[in-house]
Amino acid sequence: MNQTELNKYKAMLEAKQAELSLGLRNREDIAIEKTPDALDEVQLAGEREFMLVGLSSMEHFEDWLAGRCGPLGFNRRTYGYYGGIKVVLFERK
Repeated sequence: MNQTELNKYKAMLEAKQAELSLGLRNREDIAIEKTPDALDEVQLAGEREFMLVGLSSMEHFEDWLAGRCGPLGFNRRTYGYYGGIKVVLFERK
């Protein structure tokens, strides 16, 4: 991942942080995506890398995801925290 891509993601995170700092106005706007494991494996089969972006309190999910993606050949690397939002890159070995 190059510096241009990192800057793009940083700008997106900062915009999302500004949006979230205004407060959640409608709880129905929260969406949780639930997908079957088989679909995830098929989708990840062709990917070389993907990024996990979330609140800094997502360590349990991050650990679970690392456990699921490890056998598929992915390593995780934390890029950092941006205003309480954590950015983690999963990339193939």
